Amino acid sequence: MMPPEWNTEYLLKKNCSVVRKRNRNFWTHQLSEGPLLHIKVKKNPRPKLMLDPHQSRKDLEQNENWHINLARQQVFEHDFLADSMPIVNVMFGRDITNMGRLSGYDFQINHRSEFISFEKNPDFLFEDLVEFNKNDAFVQQVLKIYTALKQHIGFLACLGPPTTADALTTMSMIMGTDVFLRYLKKYPFQVIDKAIQLNRLYYQFYEYVYDHLSLWGYGESSSWFPVFAEGKFDSVRSDISVMLSENMFMEISLPALTDACSYLDYSMFNFDSVDMIRFIPCLTEVKKLDGIYWNIEPWKYDIEEYLPTLKRMKNLGFLLAIPCPNIHDAKQIIKHLGKEDILLEFPTFQNQDQAVDIIKQLTTFTSYCFY
Repeated sequence: MMPPEWNTEYLLKKNCSVVRKRNRNFWTHQLSEGPLLHIKVKKNPRPKLMLDPHQSRKDLEQNENWHINLARQQVFEHDFLADSMPIVNVMFGRDITNMGRLSGYDFQINHRSEFISFEKNPDFLFEDLVEFNKNDAFVQQVLKIYTALKQHIGFLACLGPPTTADALTTMSMIMGTDVFLRYLKKYPFQVIDKAIQLNRLYYQFYEYVYDHLSLWGYGESSSWFPVFAEGKFDSVRSDISVMLSENMFMEISLPALTDACSYLDYSMFNFDSVDMIRFIPCLTEVKKLDGIYWNIEPWKYDIEEYLPTLKRMKNLGFLLAIPCPNIHDAKQIIKHLGKEDILLEFPTFQNQDQAVDIIKQLTTFTSYCFY
């Protein structure tokens, strides 16, 4: 399918075409005026559609009105300043269950902790994987939800495809972590083959939804972290890898990540622990991996301590998306890493004047940065 023309003016974004170009330049390493600034301001909440208060979280995620409420919360209750774009991200099972569900496995979401647990099958590694079926009840319900969102959102905001491929973690959730790790050591080639099969099952689902979005006039992508990509994007990840050695990451995780990125126009790796720092040299082997989302443990967040690591990533050619709690950290990042190939994600502001002041300060600060 031919890609859409990237010129939709999403009505909830002022200067949409200008910001669209800055985001485009970010992905092609041509952003020279300063880092992308993801800055939103909270507005008054919108009325919610009625839902059955007795429905479980899992049941709600199959409910069109639940997704419409979430979309309203994401885009109608914010002003999108600087380089942020109004994007509806559609999530099922906290974005980590799609592969398992497409494989035919049910799961539960704890009503208190929201911890997700799949029905267990220790022999999952050795069983034939089902083929993608567009008529599957889950797939058709997903499409029905997207259709309802399209009718509700229109072109006020962008409607993005489902994201997050993590084949190895999906396998560990279905097989049980202990069994998976034992089999990982005993049957590494079978694990790699199964992970690639899972990737291909998932991306058939992704492309089925994406084709509909393109026909409707969308086609851009985002994730649960704030990027805006004109084309197919995914936040690739390998969360179970924190339990692996560097050699096992290179041998087992890298083929699955490389295969996932081969389906995409753009990708970023979810770097969700400082324990993954040891994998930085390995990630450079994934030629189609564009960047890294710095999603480390919040209790370890000390940007000055990790500036050398971030600079190392950037020098290796990775784009960086970095959560930034305050302007001090933003200035430190720009000062030590430069103003190119960086996206700074700020917490949602409650006051528009405060947000505008941050933008002005950083614009002035960046103008004095010559690299």
